[in-house]
Amino acid sequence: MIFDLKPLFSGEKKRVDIDERVDMRDLEWEGIFPFQQPVPVTGSLSVRAEVVTLELSCEATYEGTCDRCGAPVRQPQSFTLERMLVASLDNAASEDNEALLVVEDKQLDLDALVRSEVILHMPMKHLCKPDCKGLCPKCGRNRNEGDCGCREKEIDPRLAALQDLLH
Repeated sequence: MIFDLKPLFSGEKKRVDIDERVDMRDLEWEGIFPFQQPVPVTGSLSVRAEVVTLELSCEATYEGTCDRCGAPVRQPQSFTLERMLVASLDNAASEDNEALLVVEDKQLDLDALVRSEVILHMPMKHLCKPDCKGLCPKCGRNRNEGDCGCREKEIDPRLAALQDLLH
C-alpha cells in the first residue's frame, strides 16, 4: 500500500493511522515461502514540530523447518519501528541517518518497508525449541526423540594407528 505523505508534509493533516495487512506469501526465503499468513501492521504517521514520524508495530509468523532437526517450526516474531521521514537527505540536519527514512515523491511504500524490516528482524537460525539437539551425524536419527546409540567420539581412520600406541 502506498501512503501519500504530501498532506502531512504540508501541514494539512497532523496524523494518519495505519491498520493494514501485508501479503508476503510470495517472499521466498532459503528455498521456502515462510509467511503464509498476511502480516498485521499497525501504527501511525504523525507530524510534530514539522517532523513527520512513522511508528509501526508488526507481527509476522515464520513457518518452516528447524535448522537442526528438520521438524516443523512456527515462530511468531514481532517488532516495532520508529523512523523520521524526510523528502531528501539534504533537508535532514541530523547526523543520525539510521533513524531517517527517505521517501521519494513524498510517497511511502508500506509493503516494501515491511518486507525489508521483517527480513532484517528474522533470526539467523530457526529452531523448533531453544535446546534442539539436532540429528545424529552418523545414523540421522532425531536426537530430541532419544539416544540413537551411536558412539559419540569416533576416531579418524587416518589416526587409528596412533590409538594403538596409547593402549
